[in-house]
Amino acid sequence: MVCNKCIPIGNGTLLPIKSIGSVAIPADTRPLSLKNVFHVPSLKQISVRQLCWDNNCSVIFNESSVCVKDKTSGRTLLQASSSGNLYPLHVPSTVSIPALAAFVDLAIVWHRRLGHCGARTLSSLMHSNLISFPNKLQDTCNSCYDLPLYLIHSDLWQSPVLSYNGYGYNICFVDDFSRFTWIYPLKRKSKAFTTFCTFQNLVENLFNTKIKIFQSDGASEYDNSNFRTYFAKHRIYFKKSCPDTQAQNGVTKRKHRHLTEMVRILLPEATLPANFWIDAAYATIFTINHPPPILQGLSPFEKLFHKPLITTF
Repeated sequence: MVCNKCIPIGNGTLLPIKSIGSVAIPADTRPLSLKNVFHVPSLKQISVRQLCWDNNCSVIFNESSVCVKDKTSGRTLLQASSSGNLYPLHVPSTVSIPALAAFVDLAIVWHRRLGHCGARTLSSLMHSNLISFPNKLQDTCNSCYDLPLYLIHSDLWQSPVLSYNGYGYNICFVDDFSRFTWIYPLKRKSKAFTTFCTFQNLVENLFNTKIKIFQSDGASEYDNSNFRTYFAKHRIYFKKSCPDTQAQNGVTKRKHRHLTEMVRILLPEATLPANFWIDAAYATIFTINHPPPILQGLSPFEKLFHKPLITTF
């Protein structure tokens, strides 16, 4: 079977795997088989674990020799001696020994090993030569948050200027699946709980699914008896970031930075005073959710609602 994967060698070079198949190695009493192995023409090593697994045998090493024995009968199947660092097996030249000593784990394997981290983190680790994989990570895996409303990120911010209609705060909710963002203005931080209930009723009815996980920082507007009692009643897992670790709530922190930067641009361009920030915030959120079609990939709106936005750009 033809294969497009690679394996690494000691210096980090990736060698192409030409095919995957089975091979038999002649031995003193019976042939030794290797199944589903990688064929790399430039390498002649075999995997000891694969050898033992496929042939019900054990391998015994000492300083000058290696011995392959049948685990049931105890018979010696293959033996090799060496005065150097390797143990060469002398087999007929017609037998091709596949390379199985090492192989590159797929990106999805590293994604799972590292707590289902994102493609950007994996790419950074690979560029730092800490891990290696031959393929690109897909957007999601089966265990990740790959459904609308499965995970909702939230954060609450105070505006340095009171809006013309009396709002001093805003709270945002971000769907992890699509990155679609909702923003609500607040006159008091204590309105965070009732605003979340309003948001939940809207989106759960709209998409006919339930919010499973809610993530925010540990600020008092979230970490209080109202929220905790409500989450327990509705079986919503509250995922709270650790103190002084803004990166753990990075989705909404980045949204906030993007939002405030856009508001600071839009207001002077429209020759509006700072107390119109809430209107500029609404315009910014719409732009973030509905980027022009010249951008690559799906917009948050298209991914969440499964239909393109008709625009006149």
